Amino acid sequence: MATSTTRRHVLALAAAILATTTIGGGAMAADGGVRGPKDILIREAQRWGTVRIIVILRMAEADKTDEAKIRSAQDAVLMRAFGRTDMPDLRRHTLIPSFALDAKPDEIERLFADPDVAIVQVDGMAAPN
Repeated sequence: MATSTTRRHVLALAAAILATTTIGGGAMAADGGVRGPKDILIREAQRWGTVRIIVILRMAEADKTDEAKIRSAQDAVLMRAFGRTDMPDLRRHTLIPSFALDAKPDEIERLFADPDVAIVQVDGMAAPN
């Protein structure tokens, strides 16, 4: 059961992400700099403690259909970013090299820095009904 605060949080985050895709890949910051999705995700995680994200991995095309290789790649990224692979909120995707989970600001930083991560984005499916 979602609270109205959670709904506002999800809507605000969705609007912020939408802004980054419509303003040349980044939103203008008050200091005149451009802030992209990473900055927005980190800011929201700082505000709320965590943000639900989807992480899409960078893998060789031939490996993208091998469930064992996908799981191995997921485990490697999870260990580097989170130090573990057994988070209760982790949802592994088996048909594509990706996973979803709640992440803290420092974990988001590590994911963006990981060379095996292609995309980190807000999990749009996490919005309450």
